[in-house]
Amino acid sequence: MFLVCYAIVLLTTIGGNIVVIASYVLNDFVRNSVANIFILNLSISDVLVGSIVMVVDFLTLAIGSWPFGDIFCAAWLSMHYFVIYMSVVTVIVISIDRLWLISDVLRYKRLQNHTIARGVVILVWIYTTLYTILYSVSTNDIMSPSTRRGGSATCLVAIQNTDNMLLSIILENLDFIIPLVLLVAVNVTVAFKVHRKLNNRNLRNSHPKRTISQETDADLKSVISTGTTGMAEHSSQGDHGGFAIINDGFETDNRLEGNENQHAEHDTDSGVKYVTYEKRQCTGSEDSRVCYRKRVRKRKENTKLVDHSSVARSVFLLTTVYTACWLPYHILVFLQSWHIYQAPGLIWEILQRLIWFNSMLNPFLYAKMNMRFRLGMLKVLCFRRSFQDRVNRLRTAF
Repeated sequence: MFLVCYAIVLLTTIGGNIVVIASYVLNDFVRNSVANIFILNLSISDVLVGSIVMVVDFLTLAIGSWPFGDIFCAAWLSMHYFVIYMSVVTVIVISIDRLWLISDVLRYKRLQNHTIARGVVILVWIYTTLYTILYSVSTNDIMSPSTRRGGSATCLVAIQNTDNMLLSIILENLDFIIPLVLLVAVNVTVAFKVHRKLNNRNLRNSHPKRTISQETDADLKSVISTGTTGMAEHSSQGDHGGFAIINDGFETDNRLEGNENQHAEHDTDSGVKYVTYEKRQCTGSEDSRVCYRKRVRKRKENTKLVDHSSVARSVFLLTTVYTACWLPYHILVFLQSWHIYQAPGLIWEILQRLIWFNSMLNPFLYAKMNMRFRLGMLKVLCFRRSFQDRVNRLRTAF
């Protein structure tokens, strides 16, 4: 039964990430987003986790012992560490990229491009490769690739066999603690910036400047999608109201259509919700251009705020999933390194596979949070009717 469940997780990990990669390669609207390059790199590392690390582990479980010898065991351990650490570093890059977006949208849009993103990905690969080599060399004396446990050969991750406290502390800091601190720091910073922006808006709203020619504000209804981010750019026609749509992707195209009171429907299936604005009337004594500029400025301010809230939620979700998958294993490493608790082999194996389980979750996380990838994945999976329905709903919104 365990092997059946493991096989399902294995196939889902490989298949889900292949669909993410295919949706990026085959769809221009996915490739157009610069930040999606980082998600592509994460999916590549997760595919390697499934196809190399998990497949070999599954075969070992099915056979009952390690059948591949010491040399392949050492190579497998190094590859295991490489792809796992690649995934961790990429998650950090994605989080920092989101922090840059929320901190300075204009500079992000001006400076961040596909060339820079590809350069960052190359640096991630170089850094991960060098660090894996350093890790393998420094742990060679304790790596004991193939050992006997109860009469059967096993291939163990190095840290499980070491009583070297100094090495354990160094690896723990580089592998888990430093990445976790960075992710939490980004999470807290994003939340702080969103909170400060909301407070500033509430302060302005509670002390409005009232003049005879002041425009009267109608209710502003703002609901954002469940997506990761969206850098909203707005245009308007005449003195009409309208709506903006905030997509789950990292870049969005938004328009304000001309109806005096425009109310968009909430599309629960596609996960897209619309930001609805009602027309704001200006007094006859106020210049129409001044009135128009005020409306556009107000709309942009509110759209940025809800968009930033979406970024905060997405970064928080990534951090939470990462912590849930990695924390139990590293707590056990800490306890065993300091001789507080000696865990049986079964516990080690379960917690090790929990880390790999993170690679299965990532495609679903980004499908939920990123509308571009969600639509691209639907298209790749040949759910053409579902895909076309969602595209049509988006088009009719404009």
